[in-house]
Amino acid sequence: MAKKELHEYTLEELQSKAKGQKTVTSILIGLIIALFGVSLYGLFARGDSGGTMVIGFALLSIVLLNFQQLKKINEEIAKRVDG
Repeated sequence: MAKKELHEYTLEELQSKAKGQKTVTSILIGLIIALFGVSLYGLFARGDSGGTMVIGFALLSIVLLNFQQLKKINEEIAKRVDG
């Protein structure tokens, strides 16, 4: 099954997609912050190498992709509402 383009979704589907994208991105940001916190604690309190911070930085790319997709969805919603 081919992935639908944004212009093929209804307005209600786009709004639902935007809400879900915001929720997932917020949860991911919270988890990344927690991961950095645990990594910093391990680094300073226990003398760990801080290698888990690499995972947090890798996950930041997913957050950026989510923000780009959310921006596209919001632009499509704005086109339909204004236009």
